[in-house]
Amino acid sequence: MRALFFRIIGFALLGTIFWPSSLSGQPLLPEHWEGMLTQTGTGDTFRLAIHLRQNGDLVTGESVSTSSGKKTGRFSLAGRWDGQTLLIQEIEQLEPKGERWCLKYFTLRKSAESTAAWTLSGPWKAESCPSGMAFLNPLVSGLPVALAPEVPFSLEGLWTGHLSQSDRDYGFYFETSLQADGKGTSSIVSESNGGQAYHRLNWAFSPADSILEFRELDIVRKTSPNWKWCIKNARLRLSRQGSRYVMEGDWNGFIEGRTPATGPCAPGRLYLERPMLALADSLFVSAPLPADSLDGPARETKLERQIDVYRPDLKIKVWDNGTEDGDIVSLFLNGKRIAHRFRITKGKASVQVRLQQEFNLLVLFAEDIGTIVPNTVAISIDDGVKEHILVLNADLTHNGAVLIRQFSVKQ
Repeated sequence: MRALFFRIIGFALLGTIFWPSSLSGQPLLPEHWEGMLTQTGTGDTFRLAIHLRQNGDLVTGESVSTSSGKKTGRFSLAGRWDGQTLLIQEIEQLEPKGERWCLKYFTLRKSAESTAAWTLSGPWKAESCPSGMAFLNPLVSGLPVALAPEVPFSLEGLWTGHLSQSDRDYGFYFETSLQADGKGTSSIVSESNGGQAYHRLNWAFSPADSILEFRELDIVRKTSPNWKWCIKNARLRLSRQGSRYVMEGDWNGFIEGRTPATGPCAPGRLYLERPMLALADSLFVSAPLPADSLDGPARETKLERQIDVYRPDLKIKVWDNGTEDGDIVSLFLNGKRIAHRFRITKGKASVQVRLQQEFNLLVLFAEDIGTIVPNTVAISIDDGVKEHILVLNADLTHNGAVLIRQFSVKQ
């Protein structure tokens, strides 16, 4: 990092903040923070501004560092807030162009004499850069801030996960979108042959035993015309597990074009989850083209999902789950390119990575969108304990991303 900032002597809180709870039970953060950032051993001090968008316990937004000479670095970020600690990873550098700055990882802890008004402070680190400290105050209007009340949980919205079948040694990525009227849609993606299929469904929930049942009605669209899919029924139990809601249980069904009597499918298990977000929709952050790509307009990064892994060493595989059409992608982990211009085919390309921090952002970047827009890529993230299979989309205007949390038991 360059010497970029005028020294701030001290800060005054600009107002009292009343902290309601989000859906995950954590206080909602103010959107705007200002303060200072220091760098060990350099004497450099920077003005630091952070602008946040909170969705449950996940946050996205931008950070801006400014030097005493008024040089400014601007970054997109993503992270997590647990009510006491804000963990932030800067994803990509938005400005300046042609000059490389540090992508910082912040561990900012709440500090206050009361819960009504407080600051955030803590260390930061970055690859190949001296570490330092950051100190932030909420920037408000000087009047108490009245924020929205807690958003109640709802089954409506997007759920993602995976499906297994007793007669197959591979799995399927599965997602469903539930509507308030008891209707919805589902999408299934084969890890092997078959591509992807989209179904209509009906669903019902029993609060007494926390059971959701759904029945697929028909297939709306599929990418492999000759592939026969199962029309599924499932019975799933809803539970809360850590920072997510989970639905899991058994499913059965019959082959499309047949009946349960003439063409039963081998049954299996279905697992679906949703982070405890204030909204069911995906998160968006502003992100540019990678530094070593051609210049072009900024892209949005769509944060699709958060997963937990139990070991730092991961094997990441990518492949085309549908029709091969010449897609070429790159992968970035915490802003660093880990895979360059993979041509996506039915064969699985893989890369080994080692996580260095708790929260890590994996970004899918489209280099060439092929003949079918957008790039739709199946991704496997395997820590040796559990394999996560998901599907990310990217095109020339947005990136796909997943937040990877390295889980550990705190002593």
